[in-house]
Amino acid sequence: MLIPATHRLPADRLDALQPWPLGRAVPYAPAYVAGHHSLRYDVEPRAGMDRAKGVMAEAIEGDCRRDIGGRTYQVLINGVSGEVQGERPYSVVKIVSAVLAALALVAVVVWLYQAYRA
Repeated sequence: MLIPATHRLPADRLDALQPWPLGRAVPYAPAYVAGHHSLRYDVEPRAGMDRAKGVMAEAIEGDCRRDIGGRTYQVLINGVSGEVQGERPYSVVKIVSAVLAALALVAVVVWLYQAYRA
């Protein structure tokens, strides 16, 4: 993840340059910019890190919401008795998949039983 180190350039133009080929990145050498006007950073590393953490938090939250739907379930557990109360998250896709897998397993067992019985 790259965070701009300057406030002097329009963020939308920097974003339009993405994706950056980070796998081909090489260490800085002054010869790369020799003969060209270039900017020095004006965003301090700590501020850049804070911005990066914000961007990463948004990406992580988005990934979680996409993967689990971002739903909130309240579950209460009595630490002494182990009693559990609350809402249970049901996934229709997972339930249907489990039922189909169980039916497939039963079908294979029945088929093997019939095949070896004959």
